[in-house]
Amino acid sequence: MSRSLPYRLECPEKCLQTQDDALNSTFFILRQTGPTAFVIKEDDERIYKVFIMDRILMIYIYHIN
Repeated sequence: MSRSLPYRLECPEKCLQTQDDALNSTFFILRQTGPTAFVIKEDDERIYKVFIMDRILMIYIYHIN
């Protein structure tokens, strides 16, 4: 079975910008709800639930408030 689209050799600009934004922000871990699940808070008081899955390194982020 062949791929319909080739693998990407470089990260798209939007992805690079999102990574840069994440590296330049501050998050606080409020609670660890499991070995790979956390409740975090951003500088602007937004709270998120984060789940890190190990299958293909999937990260789910849910906005709580």
